[in-house]
Amino acid sequence: LDEHSHEPAFLVLHFMDTHLPYTEPESWRDRFAGPRPSRFDQDEFHRNDVVSGAPLTADEQAYVRARYDNNLAWVDHQVARVLEVLGDNDVVVLVSDHGEEFWDHGEFEHGHSLYDELIRVPLVVRAPGLPPGRTDVPVSLVDLAPTLLHAAGLPADGLAGVDLATVLQAPQPDRALGFGRPLYGDRRWGAVQGSLKYSTHRGQERVWDLTTDPLERRPDRSLAQIEDGRGVLSTALGRPVAVGFRVRPSRGRASDGLSLIATVPGGFSLGLAGDDPTLQSAATVELQGDEARLTWLPGYRGTREVFLVPRESVAIAAGGLVVRSAADPTEVLRATAPPPPLDGKGRVLASGKIAGRSVKVTHAVVPIPSAEEAGTSGYDPEVEAELKALGYIH
Repeated sequence: LDEHSHEPAFLVLHFMDTHLPYTEPESWRDRFAGPRPSRFDQDEFHRNDVVSGAPLTADEQAYVRARYDNNLAWVDHQVARVLEVLGDNDVVVLVSDHGEEFWDHGEFEHGHSLYDELIRVPLVVRAPGLPPGRTDVPVSLVDLAPTLLHAAGLPADGLAGVDLATVLQAPQPDRALGFGRPLYGDRRWGAVQGSLKYSTHRGQERVWDLTTDPLERRPDRSLAQIEDGRGVLSTALGRPVAVGFRVRPSRGRASDGLSLIATVPGGFSLGLAGDDPTLQSAATVELQGDEARLTWLPGYRGTREVFLVPRESVAIAAGGLVVRSAADPTEVLRATAPPPPLDGKGRVLASGKIAGRSVKVTHAVVPIPSAEEAGTSGYDPEVEAELKALGYIH
């Protein structure tokens, strides 16, 4: 900051101290945490030390949480040093890219779900001309770019977010906000509007009323609420949301690929492969006439979902769904008769073995990508290098 004091500067500080392994100085080690449990061989431990073996006891979980708090306090101390040298004309944003789960819903760490403990993050903005105040109206991290551009007197045309200064002046409590694409696991999408929160994963759909169920313990699976949730997701993402099929094979040997052909009455209007930010798998979808050719490429340890949207209604298409091996036409899966209802429970439409691998077909909710988005990926060599440097992938 001293080196650039004569010109406008944009500085990002990304602290990794609240990620495993926790590395707070020894003088901070007992600020919140007591003696180290015998389960951990040393003061610094990794995710496998936490999740492998027998489940942690209540005392062991409390120790892990306390170590996180130690590191959070250490980060707070470092942030204070930065704030001390800033002037009244500097714009400051304090924010987290994600939260952390400490077994709130049976899991640990982050990148694996869309529960509020992972997506509801702190956000503090200080800027010249921005009146002090607090609001509980939901906003999104996509709002940061237009907010900072506006504060710098620069145009923010074409960006998805809104200037947070306008939110303070005229709160939008019914604004629909979307979220999705966590780092690990199969595709997830979600949205919130008012007290309604919706999410979909592996063909399952859930809705929570955050007013009466803020800890997201009692999902509402009524069809009316689920349909409302799909509408909120569509509004939040600014794109249509269709109901189709999800095809997912089990893992095979890394050297093996798999090619399937799917057909339904009337054919398909869309086929796409699901997200895999850590690039553990690769799949392609080709629509040829009334057929969809699904290919999982060899050379990958993992496998990813493929989504298909029929031209006809799902109820009509599901009854005539057929999936067969491209290499051996005698290996065929057919939809159960009658097909299960579309009730948000991710029911299995067809399942069986093809080429020695289990293949399962369920319903799925599919946000339709725009023409600009189709075929694009957020993963490239630069992102891979960054993820490796941050310790997300190895």
